[in-house]
Amino acid sequence: MKTQFQESAGLNNSDINITLIKNIEDFISLKEDWDRLANGLAPINSFEWMFTWWKYFKNNKELKILIAERNGQIVGIAPLFIENTKALKFIKFRKLCFLGGDISDYLDFLIVQDEDREKIFISLLDYALNNLSYDYLDFKRINTAYPNFDLWQKYSKEKQLDFELSKECPALKLADYDTYNEYYGKISKSLKRNLNTRHNKLQKDGFNTEIIFKNDINEEDIKSIGDINLNRQLYKVNKGELKRFCYFSDKNKLDFIKDYFCSESNNSKLLAYLKLNGTIVSYILALINDTTIFYWNTAVNPDYLTYGPSKFLINELIKYAFEKNLECFDFMRGTSSYKLEWSNSQTENYDLSVKMSSTAKFVYFYRDYCPKFIKKEYSFNKNLLSFNPATIMNELRKAFRSC
Repeated sequence: MKTQFQESAGLNNSDINITLIKNIEDFISLKEDWDRLANGLAPINSFEWMFTWWKYFKNNKELKILIAERNGQIVGIAPLFIENTKALKFIKFRKLCFLGGDISDYLDFLIVQDEDREKIFISLLDYALNNLSYDYLDFKRINTAYPNFDLWQKYSKEKQLDFELSKECPALKLADYDTYNEYYGKISKSLKRNLNTRHNKLQKDGFNTEIIFKNDINEEDIKSIGDINLNRQLYKVNKGELKRFCYFSDKNKLDFIKDYFCSESNNSKLLAYLKLNGTIVSYILALINDTTIFYWNTAVNPDYLTYGPSKFLINELIKYAFEKNLECFDFMRGTSSYKLEWSNSQTENYDLSVKMSSTAKFVYFYRDYCPKFIKKEYSFNKNLLSFNPATIMNELRKAFRSC
């Protein structure tokens, strides 16, 4: 049985018409309106990013883009899809998610910011809750700095939806300083001392340093930084840090990176890297809009860690952002100590989730509450393949009733 939510009262949204986009041709036709509504947001929200993502991650997924129209004009887009997956390894499970997946921060509805924004928002949300068939709504990385955040807060509370903090996102507000020199003068003494010590070590060991900024990124660049990233991942794994993720070890993600960052429309993309004696030892792959530089992906060659090349590169990229008169340097999700020492503010990402079916409620009940001995006995590994799924379901139902 699917959960039904009462449509929000008090707003006359009869003039907002919602239609559903399910095919690639109609998706392509949205490009102009999509970018108009995403103007001023991170490049992650652009049509190019989302359409490129869909090209490489559409397997086992269904497009479910919602379009809000008012007087024949598109005034809102909910960039959604349904993923057909398995819960507990064998239960068919359908999740409604934002386009962009786990490589994308700051996901949201795209809505014209006028007097009807709330009507448009709730029309899209009500349609997503009541007119699509799925087990679990899983909207991740809704950011507090985005223009619809107040509406996510309001209607998650009104409809009793789970809306929880997931990650902090450190940032440096460049606009708080008149110049780079003013900013540098106010960073911590320990950070300055660290930079000076590493700089002196580089000079002592005879290294020539070179900083490169590139907008015209090519596949050879991606190969070079991918090798650094993979070596860094291996270094971390050998140290026992098994939870680190690496975009470059996944073929679909690597293909996405090549396609998006090597495309001809390069005004929103930047590759910065540091060379020591001609060898690339650290890089930052960034996104840029009119006001902000977004720190999307980075790595350092572990053979050069003693020189702290990532600190030098961050410092140079911050200097670059001041030179371009940008207002913000956004480190995006994650509060690693190295991000915090450069930052003076932060936003937060929130996740919205709803268990829409009895299947979802059962699955999450099992995950959260069943006794550990049940989970251990029926751990879902390769040995489970010898069990009949019907037998497993019967045992889990018994556990469900006894918990």
